[in-house]
Amino acid sequence: MSSEKPTPSETTPAARFDLRRIAWQLIRGLRRWWLAALGWLVMTGLLALVVSALYTRRDWQAKATLLYTSLPMPEQQKELYAAPELKTLVALITSPGNLDAVCQKAGLSAPAKVLEKSLSVTAPPGTRLVHLTFTWQEGEQARTLLDQIIAQFMEQVAELRRRKLEGHIADYTRSLEASRQSWQEALGKLQDFNRREGLGDLKIAQRRCHEELLGLQGTLAYARRNRGNLQKQADQLEAHIRSLKADADKQQSENRQFEAAQETIADNRRRQDRLRELIADERKLNETRSLLDARRREAARIAPLVAKGLKKRSEYEALQAEIQVLVSRIEESEQIKQWKAELERIDKVVVPKGKQNSSGSPIIQQTLFRKLELQLQLTAADMELAQLEAAVEAKQKESERIARVQQEGESLLREAEVADAHRQRVEGQLAALRQLQQLGPTEFVVVTPATTGDYPASSNRKYLLLFSIGGGLALGLVLLLGLEMWHELYLPGAFARTLPLPILAEINPTVENLTNDLHVRSLALQIRQHAPVAGSLMLFSSSGPGKDVPALLDALASCLARRDERVLLLDARPGVVEASQGPGLGDYLSFMSDDLDEIIRPGATFGVDCLPAGQLPTADDSLGTHRMRELLDMLKERYSLLLVRGPALPYAVDLTILAGNAAGVVIVTDAVPANPAVARATVASLIRLGAPVIGQVVLNTD
Repeated sequence: MSSEKPTPSETTPAARFDLRRIAWQLIRGLRRWWLAALGWLVMTGLLALVVSALYTRRDWQAKATLLYTSLPMPEQQKELYAAPELKTLVALITSPGNLDAVCQKAGLSAPAKVLEKSLSVTAPPGTRLVHLTFTWQEGEQARTLLDQIIAQFMEQVAELRRRKLEGHIADYTRSLEASRQSWQEALGKLQDFNRREGLGDLKIAQRRCHEELLGLQGTLAYARRNRGNLQKQADQLEAHIRSLKADADKQQSENRQFEAAQETIADNRRRQDRLRELIADERKLNETRSLLDARRREAARIAPLVAKGLKKRSEYEALQAEIQVLVSRIEESEQIKQWKAELERIDKVVVPKGKQNSSGSPIIQQTLFRKLELQLQLTAADMELAQLEAAVEAKQKESERIARVQQEGESLLREAEVADAHRQRVEGQLAALRQLQQLGPTEFVVVTPATTGDYPASSNRKYLLLFSIGGGLALGLVLLLGLEMWHELYLPGAFARTLPLPILAEINPTVENLTNDLHVRSLALQIRQHAPVAGSLMLFSSSGPGKDVPALLDALASCLARRDERVLLLDARPGVVEASQGPGLGDYLSFMSDDLDEIIRPGATFGVDCLPAGQLPTADDSLGTHRMRELLDMLKERYSLLLVRGPALPYAVDLTILAGNAAGVVIVTDAVPANPAVARATVASLIRLGAPVIGQVVLNTD
């Protein structure tokens, strides 16, 4: 047997053909089984009516509308509690907890999932409305359950707000305790500072210190200008002395006089030193007096505070002791008087101006004395500047210290005020949160209460009828298709009708004297009409094993031989061996025999010869060889008609090769093939390739 199998290209037309074939099967099934189909349709209608009567359910709808409102709280307090969004709250309506509570209150045995499937909640975007639709089997119960769902939902929203506010209240309570503690600490620091320094006295002291500092700065500026004037005079005098020295180079007598004046200046040096010490001690005495006055004013300021208990007595006593010390320093300043007496004695030693016995020129002596006076004045001015600068620096430091202390006091005051304001704000926020916690369900307002219509909103009767009728019809079509396929699988005639070919004849090969059968004679006439040229080749292919094909071909050959036709029966099936009949086509194609008379045998009827398959199998590829074509050409010259038994339908390639040399191809449907789809694909492939398929012959039919 050949191992050739159909290729995908050969089976593709069958795939396109199957849907059409199924449709034709249904149509033929309706024609064949119309009475059963009618009974099934009536039974399906009755069953649909019974199912709809038993299982019809009518649903009622209750509808309500809620409005989401803001909490009644001022705008500045909205930051204390952030209300949930509408989408979050709407999800609570269908939450398992809310529906379980409704089931318990209503005494329903149904689980919460049943209520969840029956409840529809919609919140149109851009609005604060919530639409609720509840579907239930009883109208009054639907309305009651929807009212309970709304009440339970509003209570759950309020409880959610209370639980959320409990955490905020706990946080603000802790914050209030902390702010109170901070306020008390800041207040204690401020009170300690007031007892120690006194914020009001610091302001007075700061103002007085500022006034004294301005006075000292003015005095310092005046002293600097005075010292600059003295320095200018000293520079001019020095220039004058240089001029006198230049004149003294011309006059020797004047030089001697100048030297005598220099000696007089040396005698005055001790006077200059004593005068400098006298000025310094006078400055110290003045500083001591100023410090004594400041300490006395400080003692006068502290005395009332000590009497009130705001200052320690030890500080007041220490200040009195310091005052006594300063007084004793002033009383011990008798050395100044002694230095003044010594200066008077030195002045008597120095030669007075205008005496006749004075040494040196009066001009030079006067100039030198003027220089000495200017140097003394410059020294005194420098000492005064140093003392004034020190006093200004001390006042500045004192002013800075008072400013720092005052700033510290003001900082403590601000800290206490801020702590007090924070405490009051937290107390107000805590009171607002507690007020919100005590509110009832106020987030939602029922705009439209739960109401139901006068009639049920929906019913499943229509769906039950459609499902029952549709299911019955689908089952009926499946059964009808199954019957038709069974008829096709087990009846060759039914399979033949599925092929896209005309039926040339329906023949029963088991009848006696098949040659005289009217259908066989009609088939022989149709074949000859289709192939009127002498030497034509007619190819026969069976859909099954083809056990009755030889009898059919013998009967056709006998009919044609009686019409003076010379007919050859050729067995060209690949892989078939008929050793009992001697050499044949396989031997000739295998070059085991070259004589046609050796392989051709006379048939049982005059004018009919046979060319069997042979002792060697015919190879698949040998049917398309040049030797096969030469053999066919020689046979066409000898015989008027060649009846070739070719490969069965599943062997599409070999059948296509032989069909190229045939004047016509006849499909013999003797049985249902093992793979009907492949057989149909082979027929469609032959037609598509242009093979001269003239029709089919059906065997084994009544």
